[in-house]
Amino acid sequence: MTATEYTRAARIAKARELLELTNEPVAEISRSAGYLDVSNFRRLFQRATGVTPSEYRRRFGIAARVSRPAEVLSVGQPTRIRSTPSR
Repeated sequence: MTATEYTRAARIAKARELLELTNEPVAEISRSAGYLDVSNFRRLFQRATGVTPSEYRRRFGIAARVSRPAEVLSVGQPTRIRSTPSR
């Protein structure tokens, strides 16, 4: 893994954590994770995880866990979220 890949993976991990645990706007999370350009952040996040930041929050954020039981979240086709960035 190159230094750039490591940095990108660390930033995406930080963004995932913030999306799961806070209700901050995606633009603020982008800045907190080290991205100044929100559209670039969204593109890189989707490339790394397979979903947009907003969709990631809907699926894995605190509100998703509180408003829907675990059984409902597992219905249908399984969703694959990549844990490492794709090349």
